[in-house]
Amino acid sequence: MDIGPSSYPLEVAPSIPTSSILLDRAQGSRERILTESGEVYSCAYSPDGKLFAVGLLNGKINVYETSNWKKIRTLSGHTGNLFGVAFSRTSNLIASASGDYTVGLWDVKKGRSLRTFTGHTKGVYCIAYSSQRDEVASGSEDSTVRIWDADTGSCLQTLSGHDGAIFSIAYSPDGDKIASASEDYTVRLWDVNVGRCERVLQGHDGWVRAVAYSHQGNRIASADDDRIVRIWDVNTGECLSSFGGNEPFSVAFSPKSNEIACGGMHFTLNLWNIESESSRTFTGHTRFVRSVVFSPNGNQLASGSSDKTVRLWDI
Repeated sequence: MDIGPSSYPLEVAPSIPTSSILLDRAQGSRERILTESGEVYSCAYSPDGKLFAVGLLNGKINVYETSNWKKIRTLSGHTGNLFGVAFSRTSNLIASASGDYTVGLWDVKKGRSLRTFTGHTKGVYCIAYSSQRDEVASGSEDSTVRIWDADTGSCLQTLSGHDGAIFSIAYSPDGDKIASASEDYTVRLWDVNVGRCERVLQGHDGWVRAVAYSHQGNRIASADDDRIVRIWDVNTGECLSSFGGNEPFSVAFSPKSNEIACGGMHFTLNLWNIESESSRTFTGHTRFVRSVVFSPNGNQLASGSSDKTVRLWDI
């Protein structure tokens, strides 16, 4: 189906719980549910673990304190759908990717927009913040990756080479590399310092919807529309292993890099243990799972869904 990331014709809207925070039990894991005002397309923990951001398709960003899960901010200003959010390394800024062709930068403490980055010629589908520099990377339907100076808003580099929309990007832990996943069935690895594509990872048979670096930086996980998650060796480009997903939209490595979480079209969250090759499935969402992220300490896993909820699983 030749359709973008924001619309799928077979989704059925469920009834949404009326309370903002619910507690439940599911498969032995304690679960907290955040009910939002719009479809959840992205989630992010701050690096210090104290804050949690939820990016909504309606253009808003809700920010919570993780100590009590109280909502402390709602950031708004984008005029298009919001597809991605990412925290700065200092945890006080949030970058956002929007269908209005722009990247936003927000001051969390003051609850206001700092600046808007312009230059993409189509919708911006994904965003990543360097953990080493004041630098933001964005991927767009215009097939380019742009790298921005977060202090000035200037575009430092435009990386071209993909033949289709870019759905997901990730910085390496050392900040020197960027991985980008595209509808052209490939993952590209870019050297940020010289602005050059170092390697093209080929083997997927569908649009590559998601990509994530391991926390050691030596492996990459990528997921495609063909329901396959692949794990790659960054240095050689070799596909080390693969396993079946659920037509995933998002993948994430645990902090120890021994587990991979993925969520997708089957309304479930899957957690794969790489070492034991075992898996767990978490159920409860009633529409597509768009985003999965681990907390910095690895004790919690968050899943954001088109059913307008975020589920927080203690693992």
